[in-house]
Amino acid sequence: CLKKLEAKGPNKFFDMVLLDIDMPGMNGFETSKQILKRIREGKIADVTIIALDSNAENREKAEYKKCGLSNCLSKPLIEGELQRVFTKYLGKRKLSVDER
Repeated sequence: CLKKLEAKGPNKFFDMVLLDIDMPGMNGFETSKQILKRIREGKIADVTIIALDSNAENREKAEYKKCGLSNCLSKPLIEGELQRVFTKYLGKRKLSVDER
């Protein structure tokens, strides 16, 4: 994730980053902190960060905000929830996906 964002640089951006909180290696909280650090350093453009968390009901919302996450979705996703978040943060614009 960080490499992809850094490759775009500060003048090009992704619309949104979806992070799984329980990723192996660097978890979603730490990844979000690293993204914010790089934004402050001017290495990458600002980006909306949305977490996916199988333990969301047991965490405080402040924990997500402290790490720079814009929102958190509980897993498994409820039908329509992802679309609602996309619309909330991105509006009705056409989206593209970079899956590499």
